Amino acid sequence: MKEYETYFKQMLLDLCDFVLSKQQQQGIEILLLIDANETLLTHQTNDLECFVADVSLIDLHAHRHDTTHAPETYSRGKRTQD
Repeated sequence: MKEYETYFKQMLLDLCDFVLSKQQQQGIEILLLIDANETLLTHQTNDLECFVADVSLIDLHAHRHDTTHAPETYSRGKRTQD
């Protein structure tokens, strides 16, 4: 495993703890913006998808747009990332 992958996984674990602690407080809603360079629309298990599922967040792009018509968010690509 590359060093940056280890840091990314640890960041997601720390963020998971933080989000879960905030979700336990009444009236708290979380909007998370992250530049993770991973996609949530492939339905393949990756660290970001596991994090989103673990903390019961939703992908607003997929919620707002049909996943087959999701907007491109990568300037040199043809897919939605982050």
